[in-house]
Amino acid sequence: MLVYWLKQMQVDVIIDSVLGAPHGNWEGLSRGELALVFIAYVVMNCTHFLSPVEAWATQHLVSLSQALGKAVCIQDCTDDRLAVLLSQLGDEQTRPGEQIELKLGQHLIRAYALPNETARIDMTSVSVYRQSQEDSRTDAVWGQ
Repeated sequence: MLVYWLKQMQVDVIIDSVLGAPHGNWEGLSRGELALVFIAYVVMNCTHFLSPVEAWATQHLVSLSQALGKAVCIQDCTDDRLAVLLSQLGDEQTRPGEQIELKLGQHLIRAYALPNETARIDMTSVSVYRQSQEDSRTDAVWGQ
């Protein structure tokens, strides 16, 4: 379900567009699709360690393939590939994270011009009831 919503948000497409085309040896899942797999792994396992992702993906190959709409191979989810992806996403010179956030915001957030001729404020009345200190002393005496 998580991968489905991330795909609806076009997170994979945006990551791929920001990072650009990978080198010629990169086959299988795109970097954006691999990012979706890693996000699903982190959410499901509450850990961000890279080495167990391959074993986890092996157990979920059918689900991941269905969610991504293409075949997922074990080689797509190695810790080496994840390390390359995360290094590219965390590059301090190109700062792709900021570009991804900007593109996601432009894609997901909608702003509408609202009429501003009339503004109305709804004032709610509030009543407070309390016992005065004098009343509480009287109750204490009567209670004896």
